[in-house]
Amino acid sequence: MAKRKFAPGKVFYICNKSIEGKDIFPCENDRWRLLQAFYFFNNENRFFNLFYELEKRKDFLPLDILKEHSKAEDNKCEPLVFIMAYCLKDDGFYLLLEEKEEGGISKFMQRVNTGYTKYFNNKYKREGHLFRGKFKDKEVIDEDELKHSLIYINVIEPGRNVKTGAEKKTNNPEELLEFAVNYFWSTHQVYINKREAVIADKGKIGTIFPSPKEYLSFAGNVIYRREGLYS
Repeated sequence: MAKRKFAPGKVFYICNKSIEGKDIFPCENDRWRLLQAFYFFNNENRFFNLFYELEKRKDFLPLDILKEHSKAEDNKCEPLVFIMAYCLKDDGFYLLLEEKEEGGISKFMQRVNTGYTKYFNNKYKREGHLFRGKFKDKEVIDEDELKHSLIYINVIEPGRNVKTGAEKKTNNPEELLEFAVNYFWSTHQVYINKREAVIADKGKIGTIFPSPKEYLSFAGNVIYRREGLYS
């Protein structure tokens, strides 16, 4: 197997799926817990004692409380990666990551997988692996692929949850876009300024889409298949 070519400054699309399509979020608090893991484990020095104390209490921190911690601890923040986008699905999660520190993506993913698996197994009285071996990754090589990867994670993946009659997935662009606007568990709401970024860091995408208008225009083009990459 070829060695992964992660390096600072490179961007990767990440897909991490559960074993046998298992639902890894039986309740909403579990989704909050994974977001906590994204936040706490993306730093060499950030709040590990607090995180493990929360694990003992089976508690969670909403984004507004994480935001207050972020403000108080900004000067101590040394992120391993820039989390440009994320999407939580029942059977796993998707990420768009730029490596900041050498080995940052590998270290971040190892921490997240281990930490969430430990939490999940303790809570639901199970043993063993939760995710399918090593996560899948694909290097994003240019700006066009970066933009499409962002829309794939923020809009297309959430839209796969939209169902029409007889439980069939919808292909209606308006329904997909409307669903993404109201889907809390991706970063679409961050890019349309519906909520503030706490975990996500737009990085270079912030200059590509300087306002929600440009972002939504491109998202619409992709969903209506004008761009074609994911059609």
